[in-house]
Amino acid sequence: MILDGGITSVLRRFISGAVLVILVGCTAPVQQVNGYRDTNALIGATSRFDLESFAGTWTVREYFTTERALTGFTIIPGAGDTFTWTQTSGQSSVTSGSDQSATLGTMIGQGRFTLDWDDHAYWVLWVDEGFRTAVIGTPNGRFGFIADRSPKGGADRIRAAREILDFNGYDVSQLRVLK
Repeated sequence: MILDGGITSVLRRFISGAVLVILVGCTAPVQQVNGYRDTNALIGATSRFDLESFAGTWTVREYFTTERALTGFTIIPGAGDTFTWTQTSGQSSVTSGSDQSATLGTMIGQGRFTLDWDDHAYWVLWVDEGFRTAVIGTPNGRFGFIADRSPKGGADRIRAAREILDFNGYDVSQLRVLK
């Protein structure tokens, strides 16, 4: 009898523990993925950003898939905290063509800006010391890319840029290399 009671007691504790584990699993926080980024992850703009140093032409090297890929952009500083953003989208070939468009950009904080044609806040998450490679993304995770001053080379900087995206909650497995 004592043996049966001991087994029953152990079995009850095991079942109670298993039920408790299942219930805790059901209440675990759900990862909020909105676009390409876990929006529960912390995100931060770089303190190294400087509009004058960032000005010029950039080539998009890796990006998160969108309808028509952003292939490059140019920034020309304007008055105060404004600048002109000119971008090229689509494939850069004679057969498929590419689109170029420009808009006014406004700095809204250190390394953060808006573009007049949409309501996103773009954040420069990282730029290397020489302002050769940069990571730009949106806190909502619907947009992000790695840009470089050159279409080739800088593998170490591109690798570092991918790590920055990962650190800021982006799913880097969804990055596409621009060819």
